Amino acid sequence: MNSVGIDETKVGESFMWYCLSQINEEQLTDYLYQYRDDFREYVLGKLESEIIKSTDDEVVVQHKTLELKKDLDTTMDRVNLNIGNFVDRMGLGVEDWKKILEL
Repeated sequence: MNSVGIDETKVGESFMWYCLSQINEEQLTDYLYQYRDDFREYVLGKLESEIIKSTDDEVVVQHKTLELKKDLDTTMDRVNLNIGNFVDRMGLGVEDWKKILEL
């Protein structure tokens, strides 16, 4: 809390809740899928660069990259299910946000 008595963490959290309350459930779902896709590409890029650095053998790189993509897709499927379950369990639809925020 600062000298004015405002908890900056709470203000940031309030802003997040406000932003989420402004979108509909379809948009929220779209953002979740977009996040999943963006996150997958980011992780894939990082891990592929590590594979390339670890060996000069192109066949090994291709094999490890295919293996990585399969493992990453399996992991991302679980992440997607977990996020969907979290949203359902927490009641994170727009109307639920409004109830939480007493709007």
